[in-house]
Amino acid sequence: MSLKGEFFIALRNFQNYRRGALSYRSLAAGVLTIAFSMLPVLVVLEVSSGMIEGITRRYVEVGSFHLQAGVYGTSLPEEAEELQARLEEIPGLLSVVLLVQGNGLVYSSTSRAGTQVRGVEGSYYRRDPEFSRYLSMTAGDFDFGEDRRGLVLSRPMAEELGLEVGAPVKLLIARTSAATGRTILRPGNYYVSGIFSTGYSELDLLTIYMDKDQALSAFGAEGTLHFGFKTGDYTQDLAPLQREIRRVLPSEWYLIPWREMDRSLYQNLASTKAMLLFIMVIIILVAAVNTSSSMLNMVMERQEEIGILKSLGMSPASVEREVFFSGLIIGFLGILLGNVMGLLLAVNINSLISFIESLINGVFRLFNQEAFTLLNPQYYLEIIPIRIPLPETLLIGGLTMTCCLLASYFPARRAGRTPPLEVIRRR
Repeated sequence: MSLKGEFFIALRNFQNYRRGALSYRSLAAGVLTIAFSMLPVLVVLEVSSGMIEGITRRYVEVGSFHLQAGVYGTSLPEEAEELQARLEEIPGLLSVVLLVQGNGLVYSSTSRAGTQVRGVEGSYYRRDPEFSRYLSMTAGDFDFGEDRRGLVLSRPMAEELGLEVGAPVKLLIARTSAATGRTILRPGNYYVSGIFSTGYSELDLLTIYMDKDQALSAFGAEGTLHFGFKTGDYTQDLAPLQREIRRVLPSEWYLIPWREMDRSLYQNLASTKAMLLFIMVIIILVAAVNTSSSMLNMVMERQEEIGILKSLGMSPASVEREVFFSGLIIGFLGILLGNVMGLLLAVNINSLISFIESLINGVFRLFNQEAFTLLNPQYYLEIIPIRIPLPETLLIGGLTMTCCLLASYFPARRAGRTPPLEVIRRR
């Protein structure tokens, strides 16, 4: 029998719904099993990919830049500015930002918090669209004022210190006396000129911003000079640009790409995603076993039909291929249905999380319980970016289809070995 005829017979098994045939119910159960096994895999894949990309972009565009160069000590800012002009001439660099960095203690009348202080030019926020995209101002402006005494704080830090825009705030910096070598605590009086949020609390708590010249004056030799470099695409191979930048940088300056700056974070995110997907793939394997059981039920119910087909001249190989085609159809329909449901859930995951939280908190309020948060913003993004990684989605679809075909092997072998005369005689 031709492949077309074998496929037609396999397809006919899915058309027995009007009679409520057991074979149809078995095949429908196989399709639903595959679809619902793919559903959590796709949601986990798409949400974890969006979460990882969102966190990575925030660190790269706001924190570590695409490439970062630095030198300890801030005693030669004039030379650094001359070096900046030379670096800006390198092809492939969209921006070169000079900044001063150090550690300090921010405190108000109610609380205090240690933080990393980063001195930049006030115009930088307007000059770098990716920086302003991922660092949004929730109050005030990214502007240090005419007197350059303004500080830009993160929303979590402002809430912890009980500060609003315009409120006075003190910054305590430890400096080493050049004359005595002793550590001197140097407080400075500032005010809050702006409050920002990146949507990721862990990153927000790391940094406050102040005017670059004020940072140079405040930190002295205790601070570090940095260059932040932005390219067209941070995922590209940065090795050629690193070589060009290294030719311009003095030997005492270090140069680090973004993957090296926060390597442990990125490795942790990648390993967590891999572990989640591994667990989800096990679900697909279990679904494949259930599908094999459903197809065995179909083969047993169709024994008389298979016996008649064999007596009419259908070869055992054709019978096996026909059952394989049934597995192929189950896999295709299950993958299609699973992808549709998975994409719908992933695209609406933020609304779904809000609905679940409101539903649970409504019950908790009846029992005077604390509010429940499904994804704590201290560890996750406040809003999950939705990313659909097409290569990985296709890979999971291919893996699922392979499992379906492998699950069809034993039912197909059983159908091919069914003795036609004995089956007809029993019936």
